Amino acid sequence: MDSRRGAPGKAQIHWRWTEARRTLAARYHALFANAGLAEAGPYPVHGVVLPRELPEARHVWHQYVIRTPRRDALREFLTARGIGSEIYYPVPLHQQEALKSLGYKEGDFPEAERAAREVLALPYSELREDEQQTVVAAIAEFLS
Repeated sequence: MDSRRGAPGKAQIHWRWTEARRTLAARYHALFANAGLAEAGPYPVHGVVLPRELPEARHVWHQYVIRTPRRDALREFLTARGIGSEIYYPVPLHQQEALKSLGYKEGDFPEAERAAREVLALPYSELREDEQQTVVAAIAEFLS
């Protein structure tokens, strides 16, 4: 099959993948809301701030990242219960070695620094509903 014939199939696979992730994101949103854990952003106080989709955009939900002020403790709690999570961007751009020559220092971008301390990616890809319920229940237990 040449690339012209394969392109429509590839696009359909991507669309299905995106729709599956959108369904997972909507389910996480509902579970957090129903558990009373979702807080309006941008800064969490007692619960978690959920990712948002802007009305004029269509999020593909590559990751499902929450914000919580006790991110590292929550991650340890989840790990102890066999629930994976990830911190993809632990160091803000302006503090990375590759950008050191720009002369930025800690405090120059406080919002980026705070986000780097608070964001946590939850298990996401191809989760069943009961697995998502387990993740949210564990976070609720941690926050109680």
